[in-house]
Amino acid sequence: MYYCHDCKTKFSAPAKIIEKHGLTSPPFETICVCPNCKSQNYEKEPTHYCHCCGIKLSNTKNKYCSSDCKYKATKLFRKEKDYKQQQLESPVYTAVRAVDSYNRSHNSKFSYGQFFATVGKKKKGAQKNG
Repeated sequence: MYYCHDCKTKFSAPAKIIEKHGLTSPPFETICVCPNCKSQNYEKEPTHYCHCCGIKLSNTKNKYCSSDCKYKATKLFRKEKDYKQQQLESPVYTAVRAVDSYNRSHNSKFSYGQFFATVGKKKKGAQKNG
């Protein structure tokens, strides 16, 4: 569906006008206009789909077509959120964050292996002695 801002009407397809500009042979200019007022000030209305299954929605206020889809989407969102939280708390991610933090603060470019081969040993030794 299209919506005309000038005459405030909805229409399914714009009308096409062929503008010849005084010429008798092609190429001609094709202009799409509102079929009611012949204005070019129209736009296609956005189509809304269910965020879970992708069915086209008639009500633009809803994000889901049914309560089942809403439940499935909420469950999936929670599962993804928990998975991301587990990733952030994993030992590997924590170690990589430590390397990145060290590289930023010391303006260095250590890789994961270089960091733990040089700096990581010093830090562990300092913690044991301290």
